[in-house]
Amino acid sequence: MSRNLIVGLAVLVVAILGWIVIDRIAENRAEVARIEAETVQAAQEAEEAARLAEEQAAEEARLAEEARVAEEEAAAAEEARLAEEARIAAEAEAAAEAEAAAEAEAAAEAEAAAEAEATTGTDAVDATAEAATEGTETPATAQADLATVLTPDGFDADALIVYVDESDMNAVAKTTLKAGIEQARDNPTLIPALLEQLRARLGVE
Repeated sequence: MSRNLIVGLAVLVVAILGWIVIDRIAENRAEVARIEAETVQAAQEAEEAARLAEEQAAEEARLAEEARVAEEEAAAAEEARLAEEARIAAEAEAAAEAEAAAEAEAAAEAEAAAEAEATTGTDAVDATAEAATEGTETPATAQADLATVLTPDGFDADALIVYVDESDMNAVAKTTLKAGIEQARDNPTLIPALLEQLRARLGVE
């Protein structure tokens, strides 16, 4: 081979080797750039995931706090409701007991009054049992007693009421006379006029 040919071949080989080296360097640079880009992307994705996880954790914490507050408020409301129901029940029980006591007291008073009235009425009826007639005149056997209670000194309101009830006067006359007797009981100045009216009504001279 001639020297020039050898030199030419050497130059060609060097050129080919240089091109191969340059190509490999370019490929390496591209791979490095790709790896760097992927690394950056992975870092960004990791950062975004961390941010989302942090936001999710904060949201879960907020929801948990709201649930805790709502639960406490519901428990407090339930406690207040139970306390109010207990207060109302206690007041109702106290009112019922007071009403029962008042009714018992009223019943006892009514019973005592009825017994007293029955005793007074029995005594008066026993004393004037013969005074009831179909007319306005009283029987002769009771004339003396009636004449006594128809005097200012012998005035007896309870006995006179019994005499009026046992007479055959109509209901209006009885009511009027008994009202007058009650008034005279409280106001003795009315007794004389009342006695005159009763004598006329009961036929006592």
